[in-house]
Amino acid sequence: MTELEQYIKSYFGVVDADDLKTIVSMFKMSIVKKNDVHLKAGRQCNKLSFVQSGLLRMFVDIDGKEINQWISKKGYFSADLASFAFENPSKLTIQALVDTEVF
Repeated sequence: MTELEQYIKSYFGVVDADDLKTIVSMFKMSIVKKNDVHLKAGRQCNKLSFVQSGLLRMFVDIDGKEINQWISKKGYFSADLASFAFENPSKLTIQALVDTEVF
């Protein structure tokens, strides 16, 4: 069982096996290399990522200064939720601090 499946079961409690399979099938494993940008500010966030291993940094640029908003580690989700839900341009940039595996 993957970390993603364990998280879903722990968060929602009893989950039907078929429902869990359907949910997990919507996620694909990928690797974000150290310093690569997973989401760039100004683009629409079209994915909700679950960190399997590694670290993702979420930050905004204010007058040329990068201000960290959040660090997602193993077992956490990462996305600009306002952009994801409402299909607006993202205000956040998401960058890998180390090689990071995400679903």
